[in-house]
Amino acid sequence: MTRPTYIGSGIISDVTLKELNGNLSVCTVTVPVNQWIPGKNGEKGTEVTTWCEMAAFGRDDDRFNQATNWNDKFQKGMAVNFQGIPLPRAYIARDGEPKVAMRLEKAYIEACPETRSESSNGNVVAQEEQVELPF
Repeated sequence: MTRPTYIGSGIISDVTLKELNGNLSVCTVTVPVNQWIPGKNGEKGTEVTTWCEMAAFGRDDDRFNQATNWNDKFQKGMAVNFQGIPLPRAYIARDGEPKVAMRLEKAYIEACPETRSESSNGNVVAQEEQVELPF
């Protein structure tokens, strides 16, 4: 059976490194993904946020420790692309509304090119490249 793959991009909201049972560590990266759902029959649409959580594990005595690698490489506010096998998790938000978080199994995550940055209001904007003209 083939399992679906979720592919997304967004701005990292949290990076957490935790030590588990002695020499095992886990790094969790959380990225909110916003989706606009248009309204029907001229009604106003809504924006839905899905929180995507990815985890990497590693042993402290392993020089290829994926958890510390992610913790060193990724930071809050960084634009990333990611993919993984989705495992949805339902929960009730503080406002009492039902929501869904997405844990991505076998996740792959990479930083977006440096041509993107975060504006003062939190939206991602493209930076203008300074190109020197030969004339």
